[in-house]
Amino acid sequence: MDDELYLTDLVSVDVLQTLQDSFSNMTGMAALTTDAYGTPVTVGSNFTDFCMNYIRESPLGNSRCMRCDKTGAELTASLSHQARSYYCHAGLVDFAAPIMVGDVMVGSFIGGQVLPGKPNYDEFRRIGAELGIDPDSLVDAA
Repeated sequence: MDDELYLTDLVSVDVLQTLQDSFSNMTGMAALTTDAYGTPVTVGSNFTDFCMNYIRESPLGNSRCMRCDKTGAELTASLSHQARSYYCHAGLVDFAAPIMVGDVMVGSFIGGQVLPGKPNYDEFRRIGAELGIDPDSLVDAA
């Protein structure tokens, strides 16, 4: 018998989506809710054009974004179940906060897509070229 707790067994996807959307609308930050392994269980809220329409539209970029989502969940799981900030592969700041039931992590709340400072357009052009995205379009989105 599998005794593992799953987030969506405890809270419906609709409730998670509503909570996430409310947080995202209140803060203006992108947000996503994942299971304990970093697999999304909700649809992303307020993802930036930079991320959604450019980076995640590139197969390589999307693959890297999915890895960043998993990294956020892994950070919270491995570091005493504490919220952590980190940089995504495109240079934006993200955060991950664990969703706990007692001492068991059942999910992660991930958000961010925030520029850490003044945009580095040369770096965005480099990222665009690496991911097969028109560099000037990526700079415009940034």
